[in-house]
Amino acid sequence: MTVRPLLFLIFLLLLVAAGTATAQTAADQAELSVNGPDGAQLFVDGKPAGTLPISENLVLPAGAHRFRLEKGTLKAESDVLSLQGNRHAELNLTMTGRNLVAVLYITPGLLLHLQPPGLPPELVARLTQAVGAAARQGHAVLISGAKEAALLRRESELERCLTGGACDALFGQDSDVAYVLSVRLEREPATQAVSRLGIDLLDVRTNDFSARAAEPVGVARTDALAGQLKQLATRLLQETEQRPRT
Repeated sequence: MTVRPLLFLIFLLLLVAAGTATAQTAADQAELSVNGPDGAQLFVDGKPAGTLPISENLVLPAGAHRFRLEKGTLKAESDVLSLQGNRHAELNLTMTGRNLVAVLYITPGLLLHLQPPGLPPELVARLTQAVGAAARQGHAVLISGAKEAALLRRESELERCLTGGACDALFGQDSDVAYVLSVRLEREPATQAVSRLGIDLLDVRTNDFSARAAEPVGVARTDALAGQLKQLATRLLQETEQRPRT
């Protein structure tokens, strides 16, 4: 074998290894938002992770971790907590003397389904941003990236989920998707301007539509439409969380 084919083979092997490592990394990491007393120093597995409040979410390997807070002369450490891969979680830390009370909450995921297809990319981006903000207010997280693309590609299963509540085939029993927010933009036939905004919130955990809303659109500008969608989505998530589940 000559040198050039050998180098090319090594290059291909490195590319395959890098792709495998990237896929494993996505599956083996957890995203964590941390809440606790302002000004406290946060340590994860003995290593400094910042001063609370921390605006950015932590990205940690899935598995067991221990958290410690230090504030003034007080130091408190949590028990070992286990984080699941490819999930978003919220950690609330409270110092009680030398004890650290840690409450770990797996954040429910929300999948956004925008209709009709073919909306302008700028409009899609602004509406997605608005729904993401509403999800955070409701202690949920917007499903995005490769996971979102993979779910939205399964159109027939998604349609059955939205029309009949048959969501197990799409999400499975172990999925972190708790909600599907279906957003419809209706246009005036004559002008094609967006005239009405309708949204349905499907609670995947109970397989039914927990809340619905529809409103006329006052101003069809992108920023105004995004603001209106954020308000509606926030209200529907609040209504869903407050309703009793059987």
